[in-house]
Amino acid sequence: MKKGKALVIDDEQIVLDSVKKILLEGNYDAEVTPSGRQGLEWGMQKDYDVVLTDIRMPDIGGMVVLRDLKRAKPMLPVVIITGYANVRSAVQAMKLGASDYLEKPFTPDELLKSVDKGCRSPHRRCRRTRPWLTRRKSFRCWSGRQRMENLCISCCTIGRMLWMGTT
Repeated sequence: MKKGKALVIDDEQIVLDSVKKILLEGNYDAEVTPSGRQGLEWGMQKDYDVVLTDIRMPDIGGMVVLRDLKRAKPMLPVVIITGYANVRSAVQAMKLGASDYLEKPFTPDELLKSVDKGCRSPHRRCRRTRPWLTRRKSFRCWSGRQRMENLCISCCTIGRMLWMGTT
């Protein structure tokens, strides 16, 4: 049985091939794309347990992919993989919601550990039990049903929750 489904976005074909091989050996399904734009589209349209993206790509950078995916699917774990690691980009990635930040070259164990961590996140549980929660487009409206959905997503993230008053 597969552990999860991953999307890998990187403009270097050798990285895509290597990461896909590692993920397949680690019992994950993996889809790869060399285009940030296509990766962002796939990430929005399809269900993944984790997304791995490079920072520097010719069409759309990984930080834009991270930002847009986290806006549309806040519970989706996104791992940044980069050959140009620095403190500034690491801090920015974490502020945007990255679940991990890996510097190239990384070992297969480091990659699998990061992906395993992402797949154990509350996102996977929410996606399996409440698929409508992970398809939300925005969190801007906090009235009526959307307020309850945001509360449920928070509950999936934090854990248990005590309901008080009328619901």
